Amino acid sequence: MQQEPDWEALRAKWGLYDVPARILRQALTHPSLLDEQDLPSYESNQRLEFLGDAVLGLVVSEYLYRAMPEAREGELTAIKSQAVRRETLAEMAAALDIGAYVLLGPQERATGGTDKPSILADCVEAVIGAVYIASGLEAARQFVLANLGERVDELVEESSPLDPKSELQQVLQAMVQQLPVYVTVAEEGPPHDRRFEVEVRFGGRRLGTGTGTSKQRAQQSAATQALERRDEWLPEVAPPSDEDE
Repeated sequence: MQQEPDWEALRAKWGLYDVPARILRQALTHPSLLDEQDLPSYESNQRLEFLGDAVLGLVVSEYLYRAMPEAREGELTAIKSQAVRRETLAEMAAALDIGAYVLLGPQERATGGTDKPSILADCVEAVIGAVYIASGLEAARQFVLANLGERVDELVEESSPLDPKSELQQVLQAMVQQLPVYVTVAEEGPPHDRRFEVEVRFGGRRLGTGTGTSKQRAQQSAATQALERRDEWLPEVAPPSDEDE
């Protein structure tokens, strides 16, 4: 039979002094244990997991809303889904060493339940639910951000907007699955103060022109102009629709 963890030591380890041991125990009780002992299912962590999932979503959503004031709904939703997905929560569980404390039925434990991402992620949500029930939303927010905030910040940084060249490439690939060509048409000035002029072309048509102190900057400038003028050239490069045939 599995030995009970030292709940008081665990409360101290996680800084959850206001969460009663009985609630913390329930948060880490997998349904398989109750199935083995023929106990009521409501004594497992599933109800706390349900609540914790909602609290986690709220905390992460609010954090992203404040951290990304210019982001659109789709961007916020995409980052949130990455932050609260099973794999991310399993990483948080590993950092908290939840696998060492989760209470499992003998069969689930024998099949490696302490390392299963699904079980670990569910326990994370249940612990968040326990913190919320015992100490309120602010305590739950602090717990989530203390353990997940750094990862959310990484996701925010990774989601920086596309640069003009990437955006132009994305537009053309979506339409015709081909890439634009950048041609350097002029170079001026001494080596320490060089200026480049670049044209971005597609299908023999010039989409935009740009200048810069490096070819890369000139290319970005040309792509910017092309995007600004997309209404002029996009109808010409777009494939005909069924109605046009």
